[in-house]
Amino acid sequence: MIYSYSRLKRYADCPASFQYKYLYEMPELPTEPLALGKTVHTAIQLYLTGTELETAVDQAILQEAELLVDRDEVLRLVEHPMVRGIQSGQVEQQFLIPLDREGVIQLQGYIDWYEQLPSGAIKLIDWKSNRQKYAPTDNHQLGLYSWYLSQVTGAAEVDAELVFLRYPYADSRQAYTYTSVEMEEARRKKEAEEEAAREAAEEEERQRAEERKENSWGHKFLKKLKKFGQNMISEDE
Repeated sequence: MIYSYSRLKRYADCPASFQYKYLYEMPELPTEPLALGKTVHTAIQLYLTGTELETAVDQAILQEAELLVDRDEVLRLVEHPMVRGIQSGQVEQQFLIPLDREGVIQLQGYIDWYEQLPSGAIKLIDWKSNRQKYAPTDNHQLGLYSWYLSQVTGAAEVDAELVFLRYPYADSRQAYTYTSVEMEEARRKKEAEEEAAREAAEEEERQRAEERKENSWGHKFLKKLKKFGQNMISEDE
């Protein structure tokens, strides 16, 4: 079973919302912050892989924006000094890795940018278009991404940063160095959350199957037939 950080966060924040989206597969209306965030991330990816800045913004808007977004706002966020300072490294790294020893639970994610220095040190950045800043340790996202990088590179520590693009350079960076113990703790906690989400999904599906069975024509017919038989026995007695 494959889970992403956003899926698990939705379950932790609101199990009902998790059920509506992932079990009932109810369509979800796009929101302005989500549309803006996707557009900004795509524009940064295009820019860091060689596309001219304004062209990257225009292409990202055409490709990603489900709602009308402000081009000037996207451009302003993408030309942040932290983005323009990137000269090397890996951009938009998708990964899929087992979270448990049995390989039943798979963690899927997208790392915005990382680089392994000649010293072996790992630097990790996650771009944020949020208006409200928060620390990396306020949730497990960077801890999990750091854990993945430690697994594929062998690094014992990962220098991770959230970069809030709405803020000036000096105020935009929220940094934290994850140790191997902290990365493993993030993995362990997410494994427990995923197991809880998986069990909730299985229980919901079991209840839905039971409801379908109860409402099926054949089941109703058998119930009526059984009731009819019981009435006949009562009359014979």
